[in-house]
Amino acid sequence: MKTLDLILICHWASIVSGLLGACIWFKASTARVTQQDDRYYVGGDMRGTYKGQPIWVMSTAMKQSVLNKHAAIFTGVAVLSQVLVLLLSPRC
Repeated sequence: MKTLDLILICHWASIVSGLLGACIWFKASTARVTQQDDRYYVGGDMRGTYKGQPIWVMSTAMKQSVLNKHAAIFTGVAVLSQVLVLLLSPRC
């Protein structure tokens, strides 16, 4: 595989993973758990309301934390791809 092909792949990987990371981070900022969900249950949950809708406070925080972790991974892939482009680019 040629160096220019690898550079192009890294550019696209950076674009795609950066966009995915941004979308997931937006989703994390608006995520709410409105009914008991065992995937995010951490024990002893509090209940509250947001705009008249019931939410599980601790489960919501856990869900947002999981989504933030996934977004950070995609952002790390985007940064790594950009570093690879710099390393693979021909020097002037």
